[in-house]
Amino acid sequence: LVSEEWRYRNLDSSMYYALEAEKSAQSSGYGMNKALLNQAFVLFFRMDFKQMDTLIHCIYEHSNNQVELLNADVLMMRMFQRTSRNQKFYVYRNQAQKRIKRIKEEYEDLNKEERALVTSAIAHYHLAAARYYYDMEQEALADQELKLISEDDIENDIPLYLEYMYQVGYTGYNLGMESDEILLRKFDILFKAFATSRYYGYTLLEAHAC
Repeated sequence: LVSEEWRYRNLDSSMYYALEAEKSAQSSGYGMNKALLNQAFVLFFRMDFKQMDTLIHCIYEHSNNQVELLNADVLMMRMFQRTSRNQKFYVYRNQAQKRIKRIKEEYEDLNKEERALVTSAIAHYHLAAARYYYDMEQEALADQELKLISEDDIENDIPLYLEYMYQVGYTGYNLGMESDEILLRKFDILFKAFATSRYYGYTLLEAHAC
């Protein structure tokens, strides 16, 4: 949890706390996969994709938690989007879609905290897919993915909500037809995202505005 709190503020601190969480998990037997996920996230932003891939496959081997596995799928999607390996992207996208279907089938049995984790993981999936389609100039598919994210569901997860705002602000998707009014709305959204990122010290997200 501490590693996640530092995730968008300082990657070195986030990695430190993730490594500490791994040490704790080795003695307690609890939380190892979450610690590895947090490390993998840092490695993604450091573009150390080889080590990230190693950690993700450790998670695949040892976890049976579908939300953890979905988060792992999304990181792999983002890696292959970043490295322009389209076929691999679709392998993990399809895998993620199957997990989402399975998770939704069990949604009614989840408690409030588990539902929040599911909502976050699925929103991250839609953001990753939308970014890929945007880069591939498949505007209709990108717009479709963003429309599947409910702002009301994610507004309390500030980093996730900011990622959503940046993507909508940059692309204009989910806003309607391009016009002077939409251009102004895009600017307003980006400015609000930038100001909020700066307020909370989310330097990694603040850089998205540059």
